[in-house]
Amino acid sequence: MRVSILTDQGDIHTIEVDSQMELENIKALLEADCNIPADEQVLLHNNIELQDPKSTLEANSIAPDDILTLQRRSKKQRTNIAAINTGSGAGPSVHPGQIAQGGGDPHNAEQIRQHVISNPSMLRQLRETQPELADAAQNNPNRFHEMIRELDVQRRSAEMARLQEINQLNADPFDLEAQRRTFSH
Repeated sequence: MRVSILTDQGDIHTIEVDSQMELENIKALLEADCNIPADEQVLLHNNIELQDPKSTLEANSIAPDDILTLQRRSKKQRTNIAAINTGSGAGPSVHPGQIAQGGGDPHNAEQIRQHVISNPSMLRQLRETQPELADAAQNNPNRFHEMIRELDVQRRSAEMARLQEINQLNADPFDLEAQRRTFSH
């Protein structure tokens, strides 16, 4: 059967699997497909987390052409500074949307600010992508905290809109317009 996986980045992956396949094996497939380690994956079906790794798709009432949501679980040891990405080989890169994760907590926002200003490479890249945020990090901590909160609100709003769209798509799997939107992502 075919199942679509919607990542928290908005990517859609379609996989062919057996209804008797266990979730732990699905996660292993997704690790290769989505580059998210299996132990950091959270799978949701109709906004309900699928927790038992030994349970099958069928046992979780997942039918052909259903959409699962894949989210990355943050590690307890990981700070909310998920802004380092070593994928380019040119040093760490800053993604403002990732900086905003956890920005609602003033303590976390200050940790992020301290990390950014203590890392010249990160500060340089932030200056290239978000000059106002970089300037606030260096010169105006209160403005930086405010901007981080705004980014966090925007991120949460976008996530909520995505989840609402998923719910609408799951509500009527035979809706041709919903199918078109699903596969146009």
